[in-house]
Amino acid sequence: MSQLRELYLAHNNIDALPGAISKMSELQKLNISSNLLHYLPAEIVSLRKLEILDLSYNLITKLSLSFADMRNLRQIFLHGNEMVFPSVEICEQGCVAVLAFLRERAFGMG
Repeated sequence: MSQLRELYLAHNNIDALPGAISKMSELQKLNISSNLLHYLPAEIVSLRKLEILDLSYNLITKLSLSFADMRNLRQIFLHGNEMVFPSVEICEQGCVAVLAFLRERAFGMG
């Protein structure tokens, strides 16, 4: 599975992702929308090639500052979550705004 580039896990009542997801080093697109996730494992940030992350319609309220280091992330979908950090207003502005917010807090840079 280390060569897997796209993974679709939407609509599966998943309430946790295993840390072993970090072994999917070639993953570029991850869709885990419409599940029961409250948080993501810290290991997700080791997916250096991840470009698209769909977390919409879960139970997520905050993103870790470690997301600020996800340099290849081009799209992140967070709608349908009760986001507190970053706020819903920032999340609605899209991936660039979300990452800029997280980078500002993590590294003091936009």
